[in-house]
Amino acid sequence: MRKLFFKILFVFVFVFVCSNPVRGTLRDDFSLPLEIPQGERDSKENSEFLNSISPNKPELNKNFVNKKPVRPEGFFPKNRLEGSHERKPTSPKTLTLEQAINLAYKKKPSIQALRQAKEVSIISRRSTMSPYLPQVSATGIQYDSDYSIKRSAAIGITQLVYSFAGPQDTYRIAQKNVNKAEHAIEQSKDDIRLAIEKEFLNAWLLQQKENAITKLYNSSKETFEKDKHKYELKMLNQNDWLKANATFAQNIATVQSYQDDISISEQTLEYLIGEKHIINNLADNKQEVTKLTWDENYMPTLKPVEFYYELALRNRKDLKIKDETIKQKSIESNYYLKKYLPSISLFGNFTRYEAASSYNSHNAGLKISWSIFDGLTNYFNKEAAKGNQIKTELEKQDLQQSIKVEIQTAYSNLMKYIKQLNSDLVSYKQSENEFNLKKQKLSLGQVSETDFKTAEYTWNNVQYKFSEEKVAAILKERTLIHACGYPE
Repeated sequence: MRKLFFKILFVFVFVFVCSNPVRGTLRDDFSLPLEIPQGERDSKENSEFLNSISPNKPELNKNFVNKKPVRPEGFFPKNRLEGSHERKPTSPKTLTLEQAINLAYKKKPSIQALRQAKEVSIISRRSTMSPYLPQVSATGIQYDSDYSIKRSAAIGITQLVYSFAGPQDTYRIAQKNVNKAEHAIEQSKDDIRLAIEKEFLNAWLLQQKENAITKLYNSSKETFEKDKHKYELKMLNQNDWLKANATFAQNIATVQSYQDDISISEQTLEYLIGEKHIINNLADNKQEVTKLTWDENYMPTLKPVEFYYELALRNRKDLKIKDETIKQKSIESNYYLKKYLPSISLFGNFTRYEAASSYNSHNAGLKISWSIFDGLTNYFNKEAAKGNQIKTELEKQDLQQSIKVEIQTAYSNLMKYIKQLNSDLVSYKQSENEFNLKKQKLSLGQVSETDFKTAEYTWNNVQYKFSEEKVAAILKERTLIHACGYPE
């Protein structure tokens, strides 16, 4: 009875498996189009088919047929490429351009290092006021003299009253280092901001291309299936069939290139802002996708070039650093000159002596210190500071000329891109009108659904190209604003 039961179960399983063949996988979707799907023809029919394409070089065609494009791990799950209605719903998580910039300001290690350098400068500035606090010292002595041991202990205190080259001057010198550290932080922020603006808008463009890439895949697949059917019915010659294969292979390569580009952009954005955000909605991952947003209606503008020169002179941080250095060297020059003037301080000492007899000694008074001759050390230091001041002034002049050239170059590039953008706007409107006509023909049944999807892909590509031109113009404008020091 048990044997009969197992025989019936075996027959049931065999019938079920035979009636449900295994379906194709994504691997089949990404095979080059010349490969014949499994289950359609046996090996003998495949060989005859390949030889019919090129009977003189069967091996060459066989290698070409079996060659498949490289597919990265987790590349475009099938259910996310078949159509927008099958993809996961759009994530509500968003990241604005300003949020990305603020994240970088908080987390970028280079900015944190500059902040730490500023803290060191502040501590050094505080130490310059220490001479105005009481200076206390203590000493103890023990020695042998005439076969007897003598000991003494002393404590002394001094208080600086006034010095012409005193802590007030060293404090002002140290304050300039604090100011330069602040300007260095702001300058680093400007550089990081420009880098984030460039990468953020590039990533945004790639996100905008997602729908076009999906439609390209679907349209290419449908077009190829239609061409393959025509070829099998001998309605398509060999040359057109090979062209269809090449076109499909190129489109698949475009899809894969897009996946690589958005992956690189995602990693670069993570490096810049110090936080990981998934921006690829087509990748096979379980993490929440972040939608990048910014003011898409913004259009770049242009003002007279003199306006940008004035902004740069007022806002460039490297110019401010030069100004602080010039002031610092001027203070140093005067400081070394003042060291030839006296300083006034109070002092007091108490000493306890212990020998054959013990006694105490104490004294207090007013002390005036005046360096009469120091071998011209302060004079040489003064001249060195003056020379560094002149050197920095010349460097500032050179920097101003360099900034002028930088602004002129950025201004000319922006003007060129704005003119190109205005020209592309005309072509953009023309393409929009053509797409609307194609849509009307579809509703009237004058074009097929496949042809409309191809036209839709073309229109999406035009939209993307126009957005690309617009973003390029905006980045040229941001480069010009960066050259001006990002004025508030």
